[in-house]
Amino acid sequence: MIAQLSLIVPAYNEAKGIEASVAILLEHLPRLAADHEIIIVDDGSNDATNEIVGKLALANPVIRVVRHETNKGKGAALRTGFLAARKAWVLFVDADRQIDLSEIRTLPDCGDECAGVIGYRISRKDPITRRILSKLFRLGTAMIFKIRARDVNCPCKLIRTSFLREIELVSNGFLIDVEIISKAAEKGLRFLEMPVMFHPRQDGASSVRFRHLFETAEELLQLRLLLRKAGQRRTIDGR
Repeated sequence: MIAQLSLIVPAYNEAKGIEASVAILLEHLPRLAADHEIIIVDDGSNDATNEIVGKLALANPVIRVVRHETNKGKGAALRTGFLAARKAWVLFVDADRQIDLSEIRTLPDCGDECAGVIGYRISRKDPITRRILSKLFRLGTAMIFKIRARDVNCPCKLIRTSFLREIELVSNGFLIDVEIISKAAEKGLRFLEMPVMFHPRQDGASSVRFRHLFETAEELLQLRLLLRKAGQRRTIDGR
């Protein structure tokens, strides 16, 4: 058990399942951290998500809700959640119940040289399309960013809040994971890895399609260029 934990849940059009998801999180979160909070970031949903999570927050002071007026992307939702976090550690998971907190018995201990913990999915029940795209994504990040994590974009990560306060994140989409890991490496910090079961999606459907492969490849290269320019500026400025 860790002392303090902010659990961040980005949500976009999750009205069908968000109440059940939050109920599960509320049941198992106290086992992971004595002092905890749940921050739901409604990323501009156009269904009843905001109404539902608003009622949940009114009923339980552990829950806080932050809303984007328009859909900005998963990375933008997580960045909003990071800024809102009040606890020493941040854990983020998706709202679709594919990651079950009841199966995480304990969170690994991290030393000072560790920025956090990255989950890697085992026994995946995703459609074949999504599994192929995830594999190609891992290959791309390994080639472009030299990242060797087993599952870069696993939707389960535990990160020090102090580290998130030290870095500037710009990604609005799925590349937020790559950016976090890359910036930890720049600071000489590493991530531990832990296996997490990955269950079939309970409600709704994934929006990931093969056409996103080319968009993601372009975004990876753009992010690499942006991070390289930022590194050059730090060198020139002496920071």
